[in-house]
Amino acid sequence: MAYWEKHRATSENARFQVASADRVPFDTDRFDAVVSRFGIMFFPSPVECVRELLRVLKPKRTIAFAVWGYLERNPFHHVMANVVDRYFPPPPLPPDAPEPFRYAERGKLLSVLNDAGAAQTSERLLEFNIEIPFAGDDFWTLRMDMAEKLRAKISSLSAEKAAEIKHEVFQNVAPYLAGNSISFPAEALIVSATKR
Repeated sequence: MAYWEKHRATSENARFQVASADRVPFDTDRFDAVVSRFGIMFFPSPVECVRELLRVLKPKRTIAFAVWGYLERNPFHHVMANVVDRYFPPPPLPPDAPEPFRYAERGKLLSVLNDAGAAQTSERLLEFNIEIPFAGDDFWTLRMDMAEKLRAKISSLSAEKAAEIKHEVFQNVAPYLAGNSISFPAEALIVSATKR
């Protein structure tokens, strides 16, 4: 699969490339660590992709993934989704469909790593807060900027209906306000392993 260099940092120690997870353009046993932050949930063939990422990892080194916990325990996501979904009911997803909360269930991603042949697999719950140093319209703008599908849904509505949704979202955000900032509790799973 084709890839290209997206950006070269000013430092000689960092370089960024875009590639498909099922065919990374690097030699076997190349890297000291492989890390994926909120990405594996969208891999079309997770076991095959993990095998490919293990291929480029040096033996006995670590591979680690961060994935979101359950939607209801991550209000940064659900304060808006709960409102928008009432206006645009999401279609039922097939089992194991690529989506942000695909691996929220404990043990599910762990089994993917085991099936891919990883060793010393482990999983831990990470509880943290998402701190946003602004509120109101800035939060709305942030969420619109982050989600293309969400933007498309809102832009299909009349100005009055969009304003109604925005008002409901702000009501849902209110319990997390602290002065001019927002503090959302959040949960993620950290699933890691080593290469045999």
